[in-house]
Amino acid sequence: MTTAPSTTRTRQTVDVVETGERTPKRRRAPWFPAAAVALWIAVAVVVGAGLDTLRTDDGPLVGTGPALEIVWIAAALALAIPSAISLTLARALTPLAPIVAVAIALERTDATTVGGIALSLVATLAVWSSPIGSHHLQAGAYGAERRFPLRPPTGYVVASALAWCLTVGLGIVAARAEATTTTAITGVLAIVLALASAPRWHRLSRRWLVLVPTGIVVHDPLVLAETLMLRRSEVATLAIATDNSPADLTGGVTGPTLELATVDSVTAVLATGPRRPGGQAIHLNAARVAPTRPGAVLRAWSQRRATPPPSTQRSSRS
Repeated sequence: MTTAPSTTRTRQTVDVVETGERTPKRRRAPWFPAAAVALWIAVAVVVGAGLDTLRTDDGPLVGTGPALEIVWIAAALALAIPSAISLTLARALTPLAPIVAVAIALERTDATTVGGIALSLVATLAVWSSPIGSHHLQAGAYGAERRFPLRPPTGYVVASALAWCLTVGLGIVAARAEATTTTAITGVLAIVLALASAPRWHRLSRRWLVLVPTGIVVHDPLVLAETLMLRRSEVATLAIATDNSPADLTGGVTGPTLELATVDSVTAVLATGPRRPGGQAIHLNAARVAPTRPGAVLRAWSQRRATPPPSTQRSSRS
């Protein structure tokens, strides 16, 4: 493996992107996204029935007004309108439901509050599931693209979760503080931290492996500084990865991965990091990628390989 400055990459495989192909009719949306919306509405009804308990004179949400109702509506809209941005919004808002449900249960314990905790946990897990991620990301696909989400690295998820917990904690302190100064300081800190963390959270929703009519695209701003685009003729095999795959483009993900082998050496530009302040260009003949559903990728790739690619026009840019 050799390295080179990222600015030396001159060949752009523009012809990988679909050209001139008529957009097929959208397939009917699967049942899972609709079920997730229905489940979230059920959470709003069950958990929302206990919000008055938290808004009493000595309750933790006294004086907060309809803030939680606004959050519930925003999350419902994010689930109903699929896109990468709405996926980030939904996944940032829905984990608030279990916290609120537990807070209600601490004030009063009955069948409704226990059911609210269970429903909110199931709804949160559903929103963070692979089918929801695939549905939202596929909504932004062009033409005959098929997008498959990539599994996030554990360390990145932990750091993002800690930032989320700290943001929510500061928000709770701001809502509960009796002193105006404390409320203002913690509220501003919560807003600043949320704005600073939002790009990190959204980066998790912008990672996907794409099958296009003329090849494969790896779009991963977390690992790659430049999207890796390969024509069909450049791809040798796509199969379950082995332990000796030479290049890791997963970000350190554990579990099943796919090995993308190329006919000849290709250049991939790694994103900047603590060990790569300016990024790094590497030459590789095979690399590991980690889609959330490797089997679905392999089946879709087999179908694409059996279909002749559309005619394309090659172009380059220096």
